[in-house]
Amino acid sequence: MNFDVVNQTFTAAQNQNSFTSIDLALDGNNDLVVLPNGYLGIVTGSLKLQQDCRIFLQSPKGSCIIDSGWGNAALNLLGQAPMSPATLRAAVHGALTTLKYYKDQEETSRGYPLENSELISSIQDVSVTPAPDNVTWNVVVTVFDKDNAGVSFAVSLT
Repeated sequence: MNFDVVNQTFTAAQNQNSFTSIDLALDGNNDLVVLPNGYLGIVTGSLKLQQDCRIFLQSPKGSCIIDSGWGNAALNLLGQAPMSPATLRAAVHGALTTLKYYKDQEETSRGYPLENSELISSIQDVSVTPAPDNVTWNVVVTVFDKDNAGVSFAVSLT
């Protein structure tokens, strides 16, 4: 990894009125993104918000040993009984509401504001459709960040 690039990004982020947090970029399979030059990819801003939402929704509630409240409770229910789209939509909305709380707490605990593009202002839309295998659910989410920019992403839940 090119630490000079990360250090320059970190220094530039500190010189603003808010702090840009940086995370390693993950692809759709949650594997690290390795750039053609061999460096690891990073995400910030709205791309980090998308990635945070996707990881949270794909993590079963209770799967984090540090915080048993972390994750999506709907994953614990999938496959146990038939689930209606309305029930899953409500569960995903609830999970995103929990993530909004976590991200707000992250900002508070750091003692300095995060970039508005990394924080959820509101959950605009959640649509769910079963995949042809009737096991996987395709979820499309639109949230607004605190700059009121729409951030949409798709995630598959199994």
